[in-house]
Amino acid sequence: MPQPTHNMLTRQLKRYLGPADALPSEWQPLIEAVNDAYHEFDRDRGLLERSLELSSEELIYVNASLRESEERYRTFLDATTDMAFIKDAEFRYVVLNEANRAFFGRAMGEIVGKTDHDLMPKPMADNCRKTDQRAIAENDVVITQEQVNDRIYETRKFPLRLKSGNMGVGGFIRDITERKRADDRLRSQAQLLGCVSESVVATDLDDHILYWGRGAEELYGYAAAEVMGKPYRDFAGSIEPVDNDAFKREIIAKGAWRGEHVQRKRDGTTFWSSTVISLVTDEQGRPAGFIGIDDDITERRKAEARVRQLNRLLRTISDINQLMVREPNRDRLLLEACRILTEHGGFRMAWVGMAEKATGHVRPVAAAGLVDGYLDEAVIRFDDTPEGRGPTGACIRTGSHVVSADLTSDPSYAPWREAALKRGYRSSAAFPLRVRDEIVGALNVYVAEVGVIGDEETGLLDELANDLGYALEVIQDRQERMQAEEALRESEEKYRTLVERANDGVIIVQDAIVKFANRRMAELDGSRVEQIVGTPFTDHVHPTELPRLAENYQRRMRGEPVPSTYETVLRRRDGSPAPAELNAGLIMYEGRPADMVIIRDITERKRAEEKSKEQYEKLRRWHEVTLDREGRVAELKREVNELAKRLDEKPRYGGEEKG
Repeated sequence: MPQPTHNMLTRQLKRYLGPADALPSEWQPLIEAVNDAYHEFDRDRGLLERSLELSSEELIYVNASLRESEERYRTFLDATTDMAFIKDAEFRYVVLNEANRAFFGRAMGEIVGKTDHDLMPKPMADNCRKTDQRAIAENDVVITQEQVNDRIYETRKFPLRLKSGNMGVGGFIRDITERKRADDRLRSQAQLLGCVSESVVATDLDDHILYWGRGAEELYGYAAAEVMGKPYRDFAGSIEPVDNDAFKREIIAKGAWRGEHVQRKRDGTTFWSSTVISLVTDEQGRPAGFIGIDDDITERRKAEARVRQLNRLLRTISDINQLMVREPNRDRLLLEACRILTEHGGFRMAWVGMAEKATGHVRPVAAAGLVDGYLDEAVIRFDDTPEGRGPTGACIRTGSHVVSADLTSDPSYAPWREAALKRGYRSSAAFPLRVRDEIVGALNVYVAEVGVIGDEETGLLDELANDLGYALEVIQDRQERMQAEEALRESEEKYRTLVERANDGVIIVQDAIVKFANRRMAELDGSRVEQIVGTPFTDHVHPTELPRLAENYQRRMRGEPVPSTYETVLRRRDGSPAPAELNAGLIMYEGRPADMVIIRDITERKRAEEKSKEQYEKLRRWHEVTLDREGRVAELKREVNELAKRLDEKPRYGGEEKG
């Protein structure tokens, strides 16, 4: 879109060429180009003016900031109690603060431009000149202490490049008289503690060592001459990161700090220290430094850790013993025992193996902790082979616990060493499991440290293995008892079935009371089973037989010989007699002696016997009659033969006469 005609161009055209409509058309491109140039110039001029405007503002801001910085710098210098100064290359004072001016006791204009030789005695000025030159030569901070009259000053000088490009010297001078007195007091107090066996160290507020006692030399391994005046943290202190400023503020606020932490000696070894750090104040009660007393409690901590470990093991064994009381399943018991050993007892891995006598192998049946396939890879035996000479195999063979204190060097552990070390096992122990005085397997535990399974641990784990063996024996007994009870139930069921279906009546008499009766007995009695059980057995005996049966029962209960089978007469519920054959014997019923009686109904047999007797009697009588007749015939035959004989005739009846 064409730009509007610039005002300046419009005025020029009107002034020199007249009205715009009088311009030739061929001038139009030229006029447009000039118009664009005018507008472009306006834009450039606007940008330049804005740039100049911004530059002026920035310059004003920078100058104001510089003035503020100089004011802050001067305020800081005048506010600090330390004396501050800057000297040029000729060591003339060019800047100094109010504290430095007051030290010289002159007006500021009388000091600026002067050297130390113009302002102080020559010996002092010479010493100041030497330290100025040293700071520039060494290009480093130079710290010195000087005494002026009864005051002690600490000077820090450093090289400083000036605007001219030359090197000057800057510095701060602090009156440390009170601090030195406090340091001396700290040393004196620390020296009073030098006779104690513990380490005694005194530092100033900046942690520089002021006193390093004989106990500290022995504990940390540094001589006092090596550490004096140096930062305490370079030679002692907790190996854990510490916010030192916050730590010092806490001591200053509370007056002391007590605690236990790990420190490092010169040779790199670490130890547990019981530390007390006390705040020391100056005569005005202001913080002046610290005195620390360290006591090596490593052995005490080890003893405490051992007690904790043993207590933890005791609690673990207690948990497993409680488990034994309530867990009837062998596999669950062993698995849970291994889990408790690893989770509560702190063992890296625990497992139980059973000895297979037929193959000589130890078969893992339970494991917990970091197993990581170890038992799947390991071949473990209990015979005299390389795989049977490890802790587990030796334990099962000998019946005693076996401890491998260091798996990395134990030659008997060679078959499994690589796999064990890969899983972090460093020592192990195996404990025999006894069931009915026979070694049936082993309880095995593994730890991640070398030589930590001591006599106390083995004693406790021996007890645990014995308890586990007893629990396994109880479980085995329980299983055998359950099997026996099941067999007994099956037997009793068969017996009950036979008894209930028997053709003979069966009763059990205990304390003269019928405790059991089968269905056939109820039929014989003419009643129901429940009408018989609980009644005196004498209620079911015919009065005529009662004395004999009562005597037999009592004699049997006393263990005297009594006929086991005999006939008697019972009494039915309706009072009628019931001939019966009894077969009785002594048994144990519900844990007590009882009399079991098998009763056979012999009514029909008695009837048959009576009938047989009648028939026999008839036959006997007929036989007697028949015998009398035959005897008479025979006698007649004899008489005939005798008569024939007398008549000298041949006998009529041959051989029969002998009758």
